[in-house]
Amino acid sequence: MSPFFAACLPVLMLACGFALDVGMMQLKNQQIQGAADAAVIAAELELERNNSSWATEGLQEAAYNGFTNGANNTTVSFITSPLITPANYGDYSGRYDVVQVKITQLVPTLFMGALTGGTYSVSAQAVAQIPPCIYLLNSKSAVTYTANEQDTGGPSYLYSDCPEYINGDAYSSSDNWHQAPETILTGASGSSSLLGRVKSGTVYGAAAISDPLASVTSPTFSGTCNHTSYSVTTGTVTLNPGTYCGTGSTKGMTLSNCTIVLNSGLYVITGGAKWTNVTMTGTGVTIFFTKGNGAQYGQFVVTTTSVINISAPTAGSGGSLAGILFFADRAWVNTAAQDFNFNSSAFGTSAPGSDGIWYLPATGLLIYNTGWNCNNYCPIIADNLNTYNATLTPLDNFSALTSGNPFRKQAVLAQ
Repeated sequence: MSPFFAACLPVLMLACGFALDVGMMQLKNQQIQGAADAAVIAAELELERNNSSWATEGLQEAAYNGFTNGANNTTVSFITSPLITPANYGDYSGRYDVVQVKITQLVPTLFMGALTGGTYSVSAQAVAQIPPCIYLLNSKSAVTYTANEQDTGGPSYLYSDCPEYINGDAYSSSDNWHQAPETILTGASGSSSLLGRVKSGTVYGAAAISDPLASVTSPTFSGTCNHTSYSVTTGTVTLNPGTYCGTGSTKGMTLSNCTIVLNSGLYVITGGAKWTNVTMTGTGVTIFFTKGNGAQYGQFVVTTTSVINISAPTAGSGGSLAGILFFADRAWVNTAAQDFNFNSSAFGTSAPGSDGIWYLPATGLLIYNTGWNCNNYCPIIADNLNTYNATLTPLDNFSALTSGNPFRKQAVLAQ
């Protein structure tokens, strides 16, 4: 062995050892990143389902991928915003609609022990975002969300476990509770006025969002009416799916002082509907409002102590109507006061509840003197929303839908 080679051999061995350790660290980092991604998705999905054990589910997913908190020098920690502060997560710092996981492991080294004390810390983190369940699209209204604007009723209460996305501005007077975990507005901060009890977490100047259900195939008016100017004024009646047509001067469905059972299926109504002092139940129901048979787009009104407990279909996938309870024609044109109007009524007070999406992309929703609840999910997609003296509790637990969350088919990593 030459003297030069003998002198260089330790350096070569050190370089090879260093390269081997670096390669091991890179492999470990990839493994930890994959586990962090899987863990944060699992936690976020459980947050959507209002599962208080969401962090435990995330820990179990990390363990399934080889990283158990407290074992093998491993730490797995979950936090929710606004505690996320690292610079590389600046876009989500201070927000309440995300969850973060960080996994750290002390890994033994082969040749770097002299520099690192025999171990090297490898870590990775991931962030997942909770999708909104209230979308106000603002295609027609200048102020998209309004709570008790004129103070003509008592305070409104919105208790939501999922974020709210508003194309435009929002107004809430001082006696209202606006408790969405995150309110995301496209308008500037000076254009909105969110007073009262507003949960911290408001984002201004966000990018505009399009209709999240634009890909869903819309029902249509077939041209054939099963009923014309249908009316029930007393007694208990079971209704079947079909087309309920209005005329140029009548609504497609008028119900008053009666008990109604809706059989499962699609109900198409032209010319609008009015339900007064109605008790209604039904499962697997979608009600589609459109025009036809000489009737234009007509207002849907529920009033006078009506109690509505109906739920949407849960089966299906892709472009089906699974999960949609009320569907207003996307081509809706307001020819008069045509916002859907719910007054002095109650939704979802008992079984089967009122699970289902209220999909009104081109018309507004007015809710007052009304309590609105659901068992699992009741998102709102509307042009605009106006409430007073009302209690709304939108939820986003879509586990009952065989097609999953209709707003995205799988959990998405934010970063």
